[in-house]
Amino acid sequence: MFEPGDGRRGLRFHPSDSAPRLPAALYLEFMPAGADMVYAQYELAHRILESAAPLLEDARWYAILTQCEDILDCWELAAGRLRYERHLTEEERAREMLQQLEPSLQGRLD
Repeated sequence: MFEPGDGRRGLRFHPSDSAPRLPAALYLEFMPAGADMVYAQYELAHRILESAAPLLEDARWYAILTQCEDILDCWELAAGRLRYERHLTEEERAREMLQQLEPSLQGRLD
């Protein structure tokens, strides 16, 4: 968790330290683990997002987990509430499930 300037809730963040961001009172970031991976402590992220949900705009995002791509996590902020679902699939099927949930991604996840 990052707060601009001299924050009290988390690490300090100064906009000049990294790429430009949209102005916000609070940022949540996960630690990069490679070009297409991040390490995330889901319990902490869930608690933070759930408590901040009433202040956030509606959004939806997905995470494909494990190197076998057999877990698909769905996160959604809507009407001030956080919804989270975990889908367990057969090995290498998470991308297929994601395309079923979001038809606009057909052919874009190869």
